Amino acid sequence: MKNFYAAVEARNRVNKIVENRHTDLICRALCRLFTTKCENIQTLHLNWNYVGGWKRYPIFPYQRSASKFLNELSELSIYKVNTRDIFLDMEKHSKNLVKLEILDYCFDNLPEHRHKSIYMLIKNQKNLQNCKLFAYGICPVIPMKALDFQTNSLIHFELIYAKFPSDNNAFISLSNCHNLKTLIIEYCYFENQDILRPLIQTQFPHLRKIRFKSLQSNASEIFVELIKKNSISLRELHYSDEVSRQFNHLILETIVTYSTTSLISLTIPFRNCQTPQLITLLSFSNQLQSLKLIGPYGHERAFVEFLPVLAKLLPSSLHHLSLDLNWVIMNNLQQFLTNLNTRLFTFYISGWSRRIRERHVETIKNYLQQYDNPTLDFYDFLKDIT
Repeated sequence: MKNFYAAVEARNRVNKIVENRHTDLICRALCRLFTTKCENIQTLHLNWNYVGGWKRYPIFPYQRSASKFLNELSELSIYKVNTRDIFLDMEKHSKNLVKLEILDYCFDNLPEHRHKSIYMLIKNQKNLQNCKLFAYGICPVIPMKALDFQTNSLIHFELIYAKFPSDNNAFISLSNCHNLKTLIIEYCYFENQDILRPLIQTQFPHLRKIRFKSLQSNASEIFVELIKKNSISLRELHYSDEVSRQFNHLILETIVTYSTTSLISLTIPFRNCQTPQLITLLSFSNQLQSLKLIGPYGHERAFVEFLPVLAKLLPSSLHHLSLDLNWVIMNNLQQFLTNLNTRLFTFYISGWSRRIRERHVETIKNYLQQYDNPTLDFYDFLKDIT
């Protein structure tokens, strides 16, 4: 038996050597292809997470045409690149990026010079329109301050997983980007809402989409003020946090007052006491295509009884609906679907992710068969709105 294990281990070592040789050959071939054809590349995605062999082949800093290639590059996505200071190499040559994504970095662990290199990379772009920072740990304040140099061009900004325990100046630079069309903040933590306050001390006349998703703290006051300030241009509103159950958010009331008919997509916390505002919203929202209600936090039974009435109120433009009914059994599903004045392409009930009753399955299949659409899959129909 001992000899058997020794043979297996020896075989594994041989296989690993062969595998490493194959990986090296592939990396060399790709590097050779890159160095000869890089002038035709406009988009570059660097991902050090999957192919370890690439770490031995930093392809652009050492080749003759690197500066020309990087200068003409329009889209750059960097994911977990830790070989030398890749941002330093980039900021020296790359000047014409339209889209920049820096993903999956723990900014707590990055040395200060790396923060400054990212700062310079953002600063040096002549026409940066799309910027995404996926930043574990403490907020990337230094890189965000570089947005001061993109105030006329930036139209799309995403910030994911960053923590803001302090620093009320972090969002000042972003607040100066008056041409912003999309603002996305997901899975972030804010010690207090004042950190985001610079965003409501200005106006974004072209802002179409605000997405605050799964925040670890309450930012509803800022979200409400953003709606008030930019209601004319807004088309998509999405808000969710981990503490909604503890607060009575006034988001729905604000939407009804300031931005009713123009919305095409809406995700908000909801309570039963807001049913009159919901009815008002639906009666005037003739462009609404997607609706997700998070709640009603302990009043699910009463909301289920209201669903057949809700079905009649849904605008004909609505095709995607998500309801947070948790564990409550929906006994009036057939009546709800019968009362619909619109054709749903997706319909999600939160409790169905754990268990969906057989009679509900049959009811939904019968609903789908009405439209005789073989491309509409049962499981695709039950997808949640993300």
